[in-house]
Amino acid sequence: MGKANEKKFFDEGFAGHTRRPLYRYYALTRTSEDFFRGRVFADCADKRVLEYGCGIGSHALPLAEKGAEVVGIDISSVAIVKAAEEAHRRNLGNARFIEMDAEAMSFPDDSFDLIVGTAILHHLDLPRALSELARVMRPRGRALFLEPLGHNPALNIFRKLTPQWRTEDEHPLVRGELALLRRNFGKVELTYFHLSSFLSLLLLKTRFFFPVYRVLEGLDRWIFKVFPPIASWAWYVSIELSEPGDPRPGDSPGTVYSEAGEHPDEEPPDILA
Repeated sequence: MGKANEKKFFDEGFAGHTRRPLYRYYALTRTSEDFFRGRVFADCADKRVLEYGCGIGSHALPLAEKGAEVVGIDISSVAIVKAAEEAHRRNLGNARFIEMDAEAMSFPDDSFDLIVGTAILHHLDLPRALSELARVMRPRGRALFLEPLGHNPALNIFRKLTPQWRTEDEHPLVRGELALLRRNFGKVELTYFHLSSFLSLLLLKTRFFFPVYRVLEGLDRWIFKVFPPIASWAWYVSIELSEPGDPRPGDSPGTVYSEAGEHPDEEPPDILA
């Protein structure tokens, strides 16, 4: 599809909210979103932060409100304008937004203490993106991502039936791509979410949705702990990268896997942006 068409797709998406019909399915992602936000906002004050693929400022704006110095980049000029306008409306002088190629960033080496991104890596040439992330991350920095996975047959059928909601070049991450993470980072932590909990979608518009969802999310944590290979069938993976360095040749020797944390006892909304 190319970057020009990728930009066109997201400009149109942010201008017209063309992916809105998909949002109802993100009621399932409350647990992964809460886990991810907990990591993102922990110890962020006074840190220099990059939101990598910021959209309209999804995490950049609250990070700035918590005292971080934030730069958001995105391929979509529409998203950048909207994010900058919202930052101005909130009087956030410590947040700025730049239209930029995520695979060839203009920042100096060792620029950021924290890098965050949501559903961005699977749009990119991963080796190039990882090299850039390692370059701009400070030696004791971290990068946090929440990304979709591509091994679940049911999810892949759904994706094939709804091509209008995706770009031609994007694809959910697979095991071989997760192995690439180790080439640029000495420590990789992966936490998996959402497998059996998909069944709760059958009850989405009922009062039984959240109780069933909570039980199934607990079952998923047990499944991923007892049967680690099945974790690749999950919908989402939270990725934490640290110890940046030069590319490491060969296959990844050791990835750290963790169990998902507990989710709060509050009812999730039907739609999550």
